[in-house]
Amino acid sequence: MAISVADPIGLAINRAKLVCFQPFNIGKWFTLGFCAFLASLGEGGCGNYNSGGGTRTAPPRVPAPPGSRTGTVWTSNPSADQFREVWDWITRNVGVAILVGLVAALVIIALTIVVIWLKSRGDFMFLDGIARNVGEVVAPWKRFRPLGNSLCTFRVALAAISISVSVVIVGVGLLLAWGDIQAKTFGGGATAALLLGLLLLPIWILIGLINWATTMFVVPIMYLSGMSIAPAWAEFRENVMRGNVGKLLLFLLMQIVLGIGVVFLQFVAGCATCCIGFLPYLHNVLTLPLAVFMRSYSIYFLQQFDARYSMMVEPPPVAMGFPVMGMPPGTYPQQQQYQQPGPSQQPYQPPPPYQPPPPGGDLPR
Repeated sequence: MAISVADPIGLAINRAKLVCFQPFNIGKWFTLGFCAFLASLGEGGCGNYNSGGGTRTAPPRVPAPPGSRTGTVWTSNPSADQFREVWDWITRNVGVAILVGLVAALVIIALTIVVIWLKSRGDFMFLDGIARNVGEVVAPWKRFRPLGNSLCTFRVALAAISISVSVVIVGVGLLLAWGDIQAKTFGGGATAALLLGLLLLPIWILIGLINWATTMFVVPIMYLSGMSIAPAWAEFRENVMRGNVGKLLLFLLMQIVLGIGVVFLQFVAGCATCCIGFLPYLHNVLTLPLAVFMRSYSIYFLQQFDARYSMMVEPPPVAMGFPVMGMPPGTYPQQQQYQQPGPSQQPYQPPPPYQPPPPGGDLPR
């Protein structure tokens, strides 16, 4: 079967309609929205459209010296003055500054790990809600604890590698450019530091692609198979990525195009609700169909590679998934648990053949 990046779009739209509106359940909506909120932690805010952090004010003005043609003059840059004051305080209190920096770094690291831990558990909870068309929190939170912890460990290690490599490159760059910085010139040291800093771009792109592949493909494989992060990544490389890098990149480009449209609709929804829709959690509840659509799109795309990756519990008799190929459903533990046919899905059994009554017998009343 050919791998398509367009066919799963219609399937994902139908899945979003089914999960969110057929039938509409306000309790399920808010519950699944909470799972979507956990799964979106650490991916950036939705309402921070003002990058300046607030309104900008003009620098203060002071009276001009006598004999000046104008009545006022501008002071020096306030930001530079504040930086010099902070730097002077640090040089006078080196010990205290180091202690404050260490405490702040530890707090930031701890909060980052907590956010990654919650997101890792939320990824499985949201995926489970979409696959089974349910709104649950407590049961999937407990059920996916081992998988969530494995995913969290991988993401923390990846973040630590990214930060460490970035710090080393920036530190070496500062050492190379320190002479030019002190001389306030742009010489060979600054040029070497700039070229070294360009290495950060491919490193960040590579780490971003690893994170993307983990969320889009490895997490569903973990969900279906019950495997931890390492064997799930090995299966992804062997069964999905090998020989299909071009298709995966094309899928990524389609995701970017669809994501632009989703962000626009999210912005419209937030503005239409007087910015209430930009608040955390409420944003995920308000735009739940968009989140279900984007996650379903990646699920339907993945299951084209192997029948074992079919996880959607479709309502009978309409099946919106791809045709089953090769292995039948039930290969993975999650499929065995959630995809066994219920009473309404059992094969049709014809009634027994008609048996006429014996001679002289009474007809049934």
